[in-house]
Amino acid sequence: MNALEDVRVPGVRDLPGGRGPGGPGPPGRRGGPRGGAGPPRGSTVRIGVPKESKAGERRVAATPKTVEQLIGLGYTVFVESGAGAEASSDDGAYEQAGADIVDEAVWNADVILKVNAPSPAEVDRLRARPDAHLAPGPGAQPRAGGFHR
Repeated sequence: MNALEDVRVPGVRDLPGGRGPGGPGPPGRRGGPRGGAGPPRGSTVRIGVPKESKAGERRVAATPKTVEQLIGLGYTVFVESGAGAEASSDDGAYEQAGADIVDEAVWNADVILKVNAPSPAEVDRLRARPDAHLAPGPGAQPRAGGFHR
């Protein structure tokens, strides 16, 4: 267990073992099977795709095709159950693409993908993980000291 695995969001179960990267790739190349992109050799970067919390939001931060591409680059992808329902992508489509379907444990991923800025509750979850990274989509507008909607 490394230091990253020791940091947990209080009250949230950890992610399951899931799938690891597709291997370090050929010698002298970084990342997954295509090299160049992807996680550093020998690491497993866990990407989480939670449900969007903004009322009326129908988009999701990653489609099943995006998940398939991320896994092809060597990342491990976790999608919160129901995250793609409003975008016409059910859990089965994400599983078929190679993602693991989880509950709130999605917040224990190393990188969180979202369409909109995080809600105050989501910000609190992220503060509990100082090593986690948020990759907000075009709906989140950065400003000094955080994000606004």
